[in-house]
Amino acid sequence: MFNLKLPFCVAIVCGIVLVPLELAAEVTRDDIATWLAKSVVVDPPVGGTNIGLHDLPLLRPWIPPGFYEEFEFPEVTVEIQDTADYYMHQSYIEATKRFEGQPSIGADGRLENYNAGQPFSADQIANAEPSVGGYMLAWNQIHRWQYYGYKVDEITMSYIDSASNQVTLDQESGLNGGGNLVRSLTQSFHRVYLNKLAMLPDNDYRVDVTDSDTRLFKDYMEFLAPFNVKGTKFVVERMLDQHADDQVNSYFPTERRVRRVSAQERADRFMGATGTLDDFEGFSGRVLDYKWTYLGKKGILSVADTKYELQQTFGPQSRLA
Repeated sequence: MFNLKLPFCVAIVCGIVLVPLELAAEVTRDDIATWLAKSVVVDPPVGGTNIGLHDLPLLRPWIPPGFYEEFEFPEVTVEIQDTADYYMHQSYIEATKRFEGQPSIGADGRLENYNAGQPFSADQIANAEPSVGGYMLAWNQIHRWQYYGYKVDEITMSYIDSASNQVTLDQESGLNGGGNLVRSLTQSFHRVYLNKLAMLPDNDYRVDVTDSDTRLFKDYMEFLAPFNVKGTKFVVERMLDQHADDQVNSYFPTERRVRRVSAQERADRFMGATGTLDDFEGFSGRVLDYKWTYLGKKGILSVADTKYELQQTFGPQSRLA
C-alpha cells in the first residue's frame, strides 16, 4: 500500500543565509547513529510557538547533529507551524499505482524497471534488508514529484568568513550579521526534467525533444554579476545511465567558446570560492556514488516557509536553509 503524502513533524520559519565559508560542525557517523537511536519522550512544541536562542535546546531532539549548531546564533527565530501533509499531484499518484511492484534494486544499487511515479512504498522500504531499503529510500528521493523542474531567475550567493575584522554587512541585501564579505555572485538557475515525467503517460513519460531518451535532466546556470564573471554559463546534463558521469559544458566570455569541463576542473575552486563545483552541489542525486543503509524512521523539523522577501544571514555561523 502506497502512502502518497509527505508527513512532517513541525515546520519552521527562520532566516536564510547565503553561502558562508565556515564549515558545518564536524559530526561523525556514530553521532548520527546515536541521535537516531535515542528515543524522544517529549512532544514537539505546538504550532504557534516562537523559539529564540534561549529556548533552542527544546528543538534538539528534532534537529540532526551538525545542523543544530547552525541555529545557534543570537538573532535566531523559529516559529513552529502545525503539522500538516503534502499531497502528491494526481498524475504522480496514478503513475505510482500503475507501476506498483515493478521497480527493483539491482545488485549494485541501481534502480531497475522504473518508469514514473514513486518507485517504492514505505512498507517495501521497511520490510527490505537495510542495505536494500537504503537504496529504495534514496531513489524515492530522486524521483519525487518535481513537475518539469524548477527555476530561479536571480539568486545572490555571498561568501562570508569569520575574519577578525568583522563588520556589519549590507542589511538591505539581507546580510544582517557581522563577518567578512569575501565575494558575492548573482546567477540564474533552471533545472529541466526530460524523462520519468508522471504527467506524460501518452508520450512514454518523456518530453518530445532531443536527448530525452538518454538524459534525466539538464541544469542551466548563468552568472549575472559581478562584471568579471557576467555571461559565464554552465550546462550540467544528468544521464539516464546511472553509472555515467554528468556531462558539464561551460561558456566563458573571455574564451568565447563552449567546452567540456573535465573531472580535474570540477575539483578546482569554483568561481573564486574555496569550494568546488561538487561542493556547491552537495549530494546532487548521484545515488551510486554512495553506500545507503536504511536505519529506521525519526521525526524531524521541516523548514517549510520564510517570512522574508530576501534571504537572510546573521553572520558566518548562521547557515540555515
